[in-house]
Amino acid sequence: MSRIVELCGEVAAEAEEGPEGLVLPPEAWERLRAEWQDQDIEDALALVRDSLMQSELVESADSLSARLLDLLGAFGETSAFRKAASGQAALSLEEIGQLARRVGRLEEVLETYREGAPPDRKGFYALRRRLELAPSCFSRSRSARAAWSCPTASGCRPWSPGAAPRTAS
Repeated sequence: MSRIVELCGEVAAEAEEGPEGLVLPPEAWERLRAEWQDQDIEDALALVRDSLMQSELVESADSLSARLLDLLGAFGETSAFRKAASGQAALSLEEIGQLARRVGRLEEVLETYREGAPPDRKGFYALRRRLELAPSCFSRSRSARAAWSCPTASGCRPWSPGAAPRTAS
């Protein structure tokens, strides 16, 4: 196992960005062939490429999620929420609810990968509490309501900041 890790380290150090992604220069490939089979080198290059792509994905998702938290958090204010509830906002309350559910899940996933402090979620948490009290956001199926933890008579329980999302049973 440690030899593969060593190979991945060497590949990462030697790899360059090419027109179709990460590539090894011919001289690095030849040097690695002295100790490794071509399939091992290709596998290591694929692992390094996947690792870099995952890092870029997490960085991009983190940036997007932080921006969406700011955007959606603005609807945590009483006046902005009332405007959305009355249909006067650029986004409908249903669209805001859909975005909030997706961003909430994205935030949970990002906690595993995020380096540094998370973005400020105060406004976002206020929005989610307000959405709990707006049954029109949950006009879809029972399973959609359950996934959101809707506090209605349908049997869902209230959502609380930091609570894991419920799945439909």
